[in-house]
Amino acid sequence: MTIRVFLLDGHESVREGLRAVLERDDDMEIAGEADTAIGGLARIEATRPDVVLADLMLSDGGGLDVCRRIRARAPGWSASFSLPRRWCHQPRLGPHR
Repeated sequence: MTIRVFLLDGHESVREGLRAVLERDDDMEIAGEADTAIGGLARIEATRPDVVLADLMLSDGGGLDVCRRIRARAPGWSASFSLPRRWCHQPRLGPHR
């Protein structure tokens, strides 16, 4: 069974790294990518991946907001969302622990 993964991160280098790692696994497929919440929302709805790897902090919102919007718009769809923490100080969120 192939797991379809969507990458949502504002940094191209992060998406490239994740894509490189995930593409090594025959059971993983990149369903799509976006660098903004608005762009991600539309593409996630169109591709309906199994998993969304989303950054918490995007230029126009965050991965958590995208997760909430998708769940509200498509309640029958059961994708998993992963919101990785960054190990650095984020001024709007405070330090991660």
